[in-house]
Amino acid sequence: MKEGGITSRSTLSVESVKDEAVKKSLIGLKKGDTVKVNLAVAFNNDADEIAHMLNQPVDKVSGIYSDFNYTIDTVNQVEKADMNQEFFDKIYGENIVTDEAGFREKVRAEIAGMYVQDTDMKLKHDIEDHLLEELSLKLPDAFLQKWLQTAVEKPLTPEQVEKEYGGYSRGMKLRLIENRIFRDQNMNISQDEIREMAKQYILHQFSGYSAGLTDEIMTGLVSRYLEKRESVERIIETLSDRKVFNYLKSVVYANVVKVSYDEFLKIVKEHQHAH
Repeated sequence: MKEGGITSRSTLSVESVKDEAVKKSLIGLKKGDTVKVNLAVAFNNDADEIAHMLNQPVDKVSGIYSDFNYTIDTVNQVEKADMNQEFFDKIYGENIVTDEAGFREKVRAEIAGMYVQDTDMKLKHDIEDHLLEELSLKLPDAFLQKWLQTAVEKPLTPEQVEKEYGGYSRGMKLRLIENRIFRDQNMNISQDEIREMAKQYILHQFSGYSAGLTDEIMTGLVSRYLEKRESVERIIETLSDRKVFNYLKSVVYANVVKVSYDEFLKIVKEHQHAH
């Protein structure tokens, strides 16, 4: 073991290992066994996989080609579940799905929704980059940097300001642009919209256990949730952001490009690293 080296606990699926020789060396291991693994070889230099195994930020694992000694703590074997009502209820709640066809459609819709979400996120950031470049907004940077060190509820150190101001500046410029579009397009947010989004947040928190939430219980939960000012502000900001983005999507020209599944994942991963 290298003195001062990285020590971590992590979970590994043998199926995720890309190198066949490494995969073969892992099969058949039992609790207490030790194995030497070169993660760069095992995952074909996939920085995300290596970062996961080492519990380190992605930017900290670049260039790591060392062998790591692993001691097996637990071995889990994943088996296919029976396609029955017990399984459907466990995943989606009681009687939400009642047959295999419905289950497959539910999964298909969720996967499609994730891809739409990733695509929209990339489009959103592309639009934001274009707006910032075209509008060239100027902020009183010196004043804001000083303000962040003195006037905010949790003042930042000079080092923190230097590190984080770029992101703060970008966010403020985008907020100014968004507020202007919101006003110019006469957008508004109703109380019904706020309550509906609060309901969606609560349903997400009770994911898989929402079947017992009656309308009366839900109404009470929503009211309590909205008693907190920060909850209302977060919902208003989310709704405002969504309305402005939907408007921008309707007026920009999008160059739609068809790509394979693997190409799509690569584009999404590169985009996440850039932002």
